[in-house]
Amino acid sequence: MKKRYYILMSLIVIIFLSNIPPLRYTFDWLVDETHYKYATASGNFCVIDRSGNNISGVKGGFKESMDPEKLIADDTLLCRLFWKNPLAFWRYHSYLDKNDPRYKIPYKSEEEIEKRKKEIADSLKNHVN
Repeated sequence: MKKRYYILMSLIVIIFLSNIPPLRYTFDWLVDETHYKYATASGNFCVIDRSGNNISGVKGGFKESMDPEKLIADDTLLCRLFWKNPLAFWRYHSYLDKNDPRYKIPYKSEEEIEKRKKEIADSLKNHVN
């Protein structure tokens, strides 16, 4: 019984410590360096936010990359390619923050993006022929 108690308390302490500022940045740096990925639905714009906190930089790069002459409907919406993983306990602080701008961006899976990218390439190939 004591062993279970110590294991449970150890897990609670680890989860708590991994979500407070000095250690949470370390966890983000060690584990999540390439986790925060963004793309357009067409896949023409893709970026990785290595810090995880530079959403304004990601949105700025997205706006700068939009070329009005080559713009298609799928290029007007920025999507996040990462989901809320309940096993990633070191991210609980951002999951519980209702004002976190990363999770206000709509989610699309990388498979959906790749599928759409292939569809666009095929339609452009057929249009040229």
